[in-house]
Amino acid sequence: MVYGAAMEEITDDQWALIQARRPGAPFLLGVKTTGIFCRSGCPARTPLRKNVVVFGDAEGAFAHGFRPCLRCKPLGEDPKVGRVVTIAKAVQADPAAAWTSANMAALTGDTSRSIRQLFQSVLGLTPIGFRDAVRLRAFKSSLKKGSSVTDAGYEAGYSGPARRHEAAKALAMTPSAYAKGGAGEQIEFVIIPSALGPMIVAATQKGICFLKFRDEVAEIEAALVAEYPAATLVPAPAGAPVVGWAAEVASFLADGGLRPDLPVDLRGTAFQMKVWQGLCEIPRGTTTTYGALAAKIGHPGASRAVGSANGANPVAVVVPCHLVVAVGGKLGGYAGGLDRKKKLLALEQAETGLLGKPPL
Repeated sequence: MVYGAAMEEITDDQWALIQARRPGAPFLLGVKTTGIFCRSGCPARTPLRKNVVVFGDAEGAFAHGFRPCLRCKPLGEDPKVGRVVTIAKAVQADPAAAWTSANMAALTGDTSRSIRQLFQSVLGLTPIGFRDAVRLRAFKSSLKKGSSVTDAGYEAGYSGPARRHEAAKALAMTPSAYAKGGAGEQIEFVIIPSALGPMIVAATQKGICFLKFRDEVAEIEAALVAEYPAATLVPAPAGAPVVGWAAEVASFLADGGLRPDLPVDLRGTAFQMKVWQGLCEIPRGTTTTYGALAAKIGHPGASRAVGSANGANPVAVVVPCHLVVAVGGKLGGYAGGLDRKKKLLALEQAETGLLGKPPL
């Protein structure tokens, strides 16, 4: 597995490293019940496995509302980090407070401008971006515990119906369905071989909501179940739209040609949606950088946050996150693995002969 900025369910191998307190593992673990992320060798008490998720980097953990552990210090000893942690702890302790950049900055004696710059340099996202991530995580947690949508919204800091509606849109399903792990939602899926290995394509009535690759069929099935643990997951019957969509993707992966333009059902935070829309607007035959994409969507300087959103893209290929590379043309990361990213870029180049040209 190649670790990206996205949040992932923990694997058996990762859990073995955590139980052994093995330092130096290529991932960070987040504890859902405390909102803290740690190194694999953290001396703190080992959490329950069901409460653990993993991240490829600290930016991904922060983008999901987690703060660094004070014992294993996954961000090191930089004094700037300490100021960020002070603010992060306060926001996590009271997500419903009327947090602004100004009152966050007051906690450490900074100015609004300097605290924004500090968060951008350390985390790659703004103080308000972190606040929103904490609120969304609190909203999800309250729903899972059985709170009503209204109560969960108030507890998480969504003070009115409009703001609760905005939070609900980020769940990829109705709040009541999310509270039940996707219960009541029907998603059709198909698993087929492809030139990049086993591929799963799942769809709602609106379009593709999940497209991933794994090395083993068992892994790919587990990935879908982890995403929608209580949804009704139905193998797609012959003739279902998702079967045809999967065939189009597989044909592209095998023979090249035009990348398929298919309907998608994407749900995420407002920032993630901006990033994913920006990915779909990258001109064919070009690549872009994280920084250039951040500037294009109106968030210059947020390249790390763009990387996190890019890694969280639930629909590979159709939403072409593979077209984002690091400065200097280096591949950067890819949730499906760098070998797959190389093959996808080669397909794009074969179609246009222009790959690597800067976007218009």
